[in-house]
Amino acid sequence: MEKNTNLVFGISFCLFCIILYAVIWFSLHVLYEDRLEYDQLDAERNNHNGIITSLEARNENLKRVAALSVNNAGTVSDAVSFYAMVRQTIDRYGNNIMMLSMSTSGRNGQEGKDNLLSLKLSGNYYAIMNMIADWRNLPAASKITSLHIKRNHDLPEKIIEVDVVLEVMVEE
Repeated sequence: MEKNTNLVFGISFCLFCIILYAVIWFSLHVLYEDRLEYDQLDAERNNHNGIITSLEARNENLKRVAALSVNNAGTVSDAVSFYAMVRQTIDRYGNNIMMLSMSTSGRNGQEGKDNLLSLKLSGNYYAIMNMIADWRNLPAASKITSLHIKRNHDLPEKIIEVDVVLEVMVEE
């Protein structure tokens, strides 16, 4: 009988160890799967946070653009009025800036859309830089698409030549 009791105890202990091992293995397996799912959800959350941040930044930029359009920065009715504004800015500097040439063209060669203004200027470096800064205050949405500054060694020291291309938004 004692042998049977020891045998029953031995078998019971082995079954207990097998069951305990199975429970621990199953718990670790479930914990590992939960950890993978948590990592995946955390990566998605970080991705969504990045998207939200970029959308908020875009929204702020759109608000700034809307504020600019409220503050008289917009399109001009025709290109001639913009050219007149640019010419007035150049004339304000008198003898310090000389306009060597001025031409207009459409964007990408489109006919009838004179929204590019090419200027070739010569003059005092500081006067030209101040004039370019004054272009920011023009009541038209425009941008400098190209700016080339070069020093002509045949001219006095602070005299430079500038090739600049301005783009303006013209009402259709």
